[in-house]
Amino acid sequence: MATRPLPWRAFLALGGALAVAALLAGRLPLLEVPGFELGLAAAILLGGAVGPALGIAAVRREGTEGARVTLAFAGAAGAALVLVALAFTAGALRAALFTPCAPLLGARLFALVALPSAILGAALGVLEGVLARGRVSRAAGLHAAVVCGSLAATLAVAYLGPGAAAYDHVLGVWPGPVYDEVLEPDRRLVLFRLGTLAWAAAAVALAALLSRRSARLPVRGAAAALGVALSVALLARAAGGREATRRELAEALGGRLDGPRCTIHFAREKGVADARRALLDCEYDAAAVVEALGLEHPPRATVWLHRSAEEKRRLVGAGRTSFTKPWLAEIQVQDEGVPHPILRHELVHALASVAARGPLRVPARAGVLVNAGLVEGLAVAVEVPSGPHGVHAWTRALRDGGRLPPLDALLGTASFFGAAPARAYTASGSFLRFLLDRRGRAVVLAAYRSGDVAAATGVALPALEAEWHRYLDGIAVTPALAAAAEARFERGSVFARSCAREVALLDRDAARYARGDPARAERLWNRSRALSGGDPAYLRSIAEAWRAAGDATRADALLREALAVAEAAGG
Repeated sequence: MATRPLPWRAFLALGGALAVAALLAGRLPLLEVPGFELGLAAAILLGGAVGPALGIAAVRREGTEGARVTLAFAGAAGAALVLVALAFTAGALRAALFTPCAPLLGARLFALVALPSAILGAALGVLEGVLARGRVSRAAGLHAAVVCGSLAATLAVAYLGPGAAAYDHVLGVWPGPVYDEVLEPDRRLVLFRLGTLAWAAAAVALAALLSRRSARLPVRGAAAALGVALSVALLARAAGGREATRRELAEALGGRLDGPRCTIHFAREKGVADARRALLDCEYDAAAVVEALGLEHPPRATVWLHRSAEEKRRLVGAGRTSFTKPWLAEIQVQDEGVPHPILRHELVHALASVAARGPLRVPARAGVLVNAGLVEGLAVAVEVPSGPHGVHAWTRALRDGGRLPPLDALLGTASFFGAAPARAYTASGSFLRFLLDRRGRAVVLAAYRSGDVAAATGVALPALEAEWHRYLDGIAVTPALAAAAEARFERGSVFARSCAREVALLDRDAARYARGDPARAERLWNRSRALSGGDPAYLRSIAEAWRAAGDATRADALLREALAVAEAAGG
C-alpha cells in the first residue's frame, strides 16, 4: 500500500491553499480559465517545490529500504496529482460560474504542462531523500541544485539555440512569444512530456536500485527498469521531444544563399531567381537600416524564411509571430515574397544590436529587463510604411480616439506588453521616429545603448512627451483614417481581454471556414463577438465571408447591422 507522505490535516491544508490560490488566480489576465498559464504555475510549484517535498517526506515516513522506495513514490506522486486536480477543478469551477468562457477548453494543455512536472518532482524528491538518507536539509539542498541546473540548461538552450520556446522537464514549458495567442498541444510537446515521465521513472528506478544495493538485496529488476526508462527518455528526445537545432532547420528548409550583409535560408523548392531576389531584398533592407541609424560594423544577419507560419511554429515555437534574437543577429520569419513586409523591422533588431550592451544586446535594465518600447519603437520607426498613412498619422488618430498610451508606459517592459500590440508598437514607433528626426541618430543610439531616453536627450520624459504631442498636433487625420484607426486599435491586449485564448482559437477556425463554409464561420465569429463584448468588427468579418460566397444580400444586411452597433456604441 502506498505511503501517505503528509498527515491528513497537513495535506488537506495544502490542498485547500492550492485551491484557494487557483480561485484567486482566476482574477488575473489569462488565468481565468485553467489552461497553459495555470498549468505552468502548477508545474513550477509542484515540480520545483511541493512535489519534491512530498517525495522527501514520503521517504522519511516509509524508509529507504528495498521496495519501500516504490511505495514512497506512489504515495508522493498520488498526492501531487490530487493537488494538481484540486487546482484545476477550482479554476474550472470559477470559470464556469463567473465567466462566459468555456471552462475545459485548455484542459489538455493544462494536463501536459502541469502533470508530468508534478510526477517528476515527486520522483526527484524520493531519489533525493534516498541519497540524503532521509535528512531533509541535505535532500532540499540536492533538489535546489537540480532545479538550478535544469533551469540553467534550459536558459542556455533558449539563449544559444534558434527557437523561441523553452522546454524544462522540472519547471514546465514556455511555448514562445506572447503574441501567439493560439496555444494547442503539438507533437513536440507530447514527446517532450513523455520524456519527462520517462525521467521520473528513471529517478524512481535509480532510487530503488540504490536502496536495494544498500540493503544487499537483488538489484536486477531495478537496473532493468532504469535502463528501460532511460531508453524511453532518449528515444522521446530523438523523436523530436526537444528544441530543434540549426542543422535540423537547415535540412527542413534546404536552401541557402550568402551575401555581404545577409545569409538567408529558404525552401529548397524555391526557384533560383526567386531566391536571389529574396537575398537582394535582405541586402537592400539591411543597407537601409545601417544608413538610417548610422551603424558601424553591424553583424551579418541570418534570416530563416519558413514556408508558412505553421512550419515556423513546428520548428521554432512561434507561429504567427516573427521574432529576432538580437544577440545572435538571427531572424525567424515566414516567406511572404519580395519585398518582404516585415523583414526590415526584424533587421533593425538584429543590426542595432551592435549599439546595445548586455547579454541580450538590447536596451535593458540589469541586462534582462528589456525596454520594449525602445526596442520595438526603433524597429517601427525605420521599417517601410505599409499603406498610404505614416506612423505619425496613425498615432495622431490613436490619440484622437483616446487610446494613446502615456510615454512612461511605452518605455516600460510590463506596461508596454500590457497595452494592445497595435497601439504600443504604433505609438512607440512614432515617438522614436520623432526622436530620430528631431534629435538625430547619435542621440537615439545613445538612448538605445543606455536604455535611458531622458539621459541621452538631456530632457525629462514629460517635456519630451509634450514636444512629441505638439508635433502630432500638426498631423492631419482624414475621416477615412479615423475610421480605419477605430477598427485597427479597437482590440485590447491579450492580457486585458476576456477569454483571450478561446477567442483566438475561434477566430483562427472561423478564418479557415470563411471561404468554404460561411455559416459555420458565422457561428464561430458570433461566439467570439459575444465573448468580446459585441465587437461590430466581427459582423464585418462575417459579411466578407458571405460576400465571398456570393450572398451580397446577407453581406449588406450584416454591414448595416455593424454600422448601427458602432453608431450606438459611439453615442
